[in-house]
Amino acid sequence: MAAHPQIEHLRRERAMGTRMACVTMGLIVGFTGISVRLYWLQVKMHKPLAAEAAKLRQDRIVLPALRGSIWDSSGELLAQDRTLTEIYADKKHLEDPKVVMPCLAHVKGLTRAQFKAQNVPDAQVVTDYRQHVAKVIAPLLGKTEAETFKQLSPGDLKSPILIQSLEKEDAENWRTVLKEQHITGIYPRAYVRRFNPAGDRLAHVLGTVNRERQAGVEGVEQLMNGTLKGLDGYEYVERDSNRRRELPGFAGEVQEPKHGKGVVLTIDMHLQEQLEDILLHAYHQHNPNKIQAVLIEPTSGSILAMASQPLEQTNKEGSKERRNMAVTDLYEPGSTMKILTLSAGLDLHRVNLDTTFDCSPNKDDCYQEQNGLIKLRDDETNGRLTVKGILTHSSNIGAYKVAKTITSEHFYDYITAFGFGSKTALSMPREQAGILRPVDKWSATSLSRIAMGYEISVTPLQMAMAVGTIANKGVRMQPRLIDRLVDADGHTTEMLPPVAVRQVCSARTAAAMTEALESVVTEGTGKQAAVEGVRVAGKTGTAQRCDPVTHHYTPGHYVVSFVGFAPADNPKVACVIVMDDPKAEDRKQLYGGKLAAPVFAEVVKKTLDYIAVAPDHTLKLSYVPQQEPQ
Repeated sequence: MAAHPQIEHLRRERAMGTRMACVTMGLIVGFTGISVRLYWLQVKMHKPLAAEAAKLRQDRIVLPALRGSIWDSSGELLAQDRTLTEIYADKKHLEDPKVVMPCLAHVKGLTRAQFKAQNVPDAQVVTDYRQHVAKVIAPLLGKTEAETFKQLSPGDLKSPILIQSLEKEDAENWRTVLKEQHITGIYPRAYVRRFNPAGDRLAHVLGTVNRERQAGVEGVEQLMNGTLKGLDGYEYVERDSNRRRELPGFAGEVQEPKHGKGVVLTIDMHLQEQLEDILLHAYHQHNPNKIQAVLIEPTSGSILAMASQPLEQTNKEGSKERRNMAVTDLYEPGSTMKILTLSAGLDLHRVNLDTTFDCSPNKDDCYQEQNGLIKLRDDETNGRLTVKGILTHSSNIGAYKVAKTITSEHFYDYITAFGFGSKTALSMPREQAGILRPVDKWSATSLSRIAMGYEISVTPLQMAMAVGTIANKGVRMQPRLIDRLVDADGHTTEMLPPVAVRQVCSARTAAAMTEALESVVTEGTGKQAAVEGVRVAGKTGTAQRCDPVTHHYTPGHYVVSFVGFAPADNPKVACVIVMDDPKAEDRKQLYGGKLAAPVFAEVVKKTLDYIAVAPDHTLKLSYVPQQEPQ
């Protein structure tokens, strides 16, 4: 039976309503989803997506910080960063036809549309453009066009450096040429290089900076790296779709670099050059393995000059290096150690300068104790000597007998008080503490050996500071290499004043030792250290050389030295000279008093002349004393 027409109509309307409801719901759900997605992208993901988009068109350019400069005490520039320019090729750009095509069109005098209409193959576009670039820049590089074309062709290096070390004017010339010749893919790039106007002078003290400029290597550059190094800045720039051209008007984030602070040394380059010249002459004259010297101002501990030869050394790995041997290399001080031995005896009131000891041999031309376990010889036969005479004539027997008047523990305390056995406060890279065994490790012969400078090793700097203590009335100073820190404008930001470590011995003891050390130069083994018209105090040192390979003493091989200060009555400078294994046709010349003392005398004389200390018998024109009031 057929359905009623009205009922059928209602059914169709209901079905249509259902479909419309479904479509409406679908649209609502769809638009809701789109709205949610848009909200997610536009609101929630705006920052990360914007940052991601920025990465595609923005570049972060490093603004390099300049490392602080280094000056000597008189203001001479010793090390400085300079901003230079290098030119490099970006082969990714050179090999991209989309990048180079507009430039090649300009070169040919065509519009882009005209050039595209020629349907030149991409490979030919790249080749033609590369030939154009090579033709333009080859004369600037001093190369042939063929050589330059090959350098710009595909290869292992994606961004080869074409030329470096361009000064500002040359760099601007390159920029002009690149712009006028419509060249892309060849770009200038600023970089910073460390320059040392002093050249090889003071090289061991200054050190170097590694290629990446991340840190100093050796010397002051490493010691003061935290002060000298700056903090690089950065700048964001926006480029076009090809990432080729920088877009003007983009105000990206900029962080200016923070340049490092400058360092002013206590070194005086006039004295440094003088010392290096003297050492070089002695090095060639006496042919030692090495020669080292340190020149200080004893009242402040300031290092005025510090040098060594040869400039380059071979390390254990067999490669060449430049180390500051005045702080990194050890030696047995020999008779210069007697300064400390006698100072301890005097300061503890065990002896005075007039106390006498029998320094004669007692068996087989030597002095023996403990069934021959201790055997000591002097270079000349001595009878009874005063303590002053022991130093004057450098008696090993006498030095041991003075040492026996004090305990090993007290002797050890004085040695450490003078700074031996520990690093100085200078803290230079690879500085050595020296070798001084604790008393409980001493053998039955140790006291006799250490008293005359064996079984102990020191650096030249330690020995210079020790004799500087005597010159400074018994007050030991910290070695001082840095005078002050300055900002980029040269204004002082921090002073590093002299620092007294401790009173090692009394001023009375220091005065007595000065008297004895003067007699070494006027009457004893150090006569060749004399400077005319100036009172000089010092001590010779001659120690058998211990072979670093066999660890045995080799006959005929010595370490010779001289250490002292002047003027003795008002010390201005203290100096140590150390020669390792010098050569001489006559072995009788291999003594500190024969080889090191004359070098010391030359250094001290020229230094005192420079700082205008007048000899006793005359006055220099540069030194005009104030008139006393009548």
